[in-house]
Amino acid sequence: MSRLNFRLLLLVLSGFLGACATGRGPSETGTKDTSKSFSTIVVDAGHGGKDNGAYRKFGGAEKIATLDVAKRLSRKLRESDLEIVMTRSTDVFIPLDERVAIENAQKNSIFVSIHFNDSSRRGIHGFETYYHSANSIDLAHRIQSKLLTIPRSANRGVHSANFRVLVRFFEQSIGRRRSARCRISRSTRG
Repeated sequence: MSRLNFRLLLLVLSGFLGACATGRGPSETGTKDTSKSFSTIVVDAGHGGKDNGAYRKFGGAEKIATLDVAKRLSRKLRESDLEIVMTRSTDVFIPLDERVAIENAQKNSIFVSIHFNDSSRRGIHGFETYYHSANSIDLAHRIQSKLLTIPRSANRGVHSANFRVLVRFFEQSIGRRRSARCRISRSTRG
């Protein structure tokens, strides 16, 4: 990802997440919809430590790129009135269940996990946003639409997925105080 696109990604995400933390939306049985009323953002830099993630042909291990984006995003978001919690701020391995525990310890929060997918197929590039709970659909679409304001970005869509950090968060939040969580991925041809 070029340095300019990297900066634009951070600007778009930080401005969007800070601006959408107001109002209320429909709720799912047993959970509170925090996708429009959150005060905390848990930023998850995917992979880390012994888990390299995807290897990009011209960019090194995914864990390095996700940590860089997460740190930059965190710095930008701290300029707002939101509390920011990072699952990791160094190159360490954090098990998935521990990432969920970090998120579940926060009140009135959303979970944003950053990843960079890689493909050997030509022409595969763009942003994808994943959600698990129906409460997170609107937030996922709003995040995706803001990502698409970055020049030359491609829309890989908004999808429902059963990623462990999304599912475990949902299971543990039933009857509790939060429900919004998304995973953002950028696909690149390696």
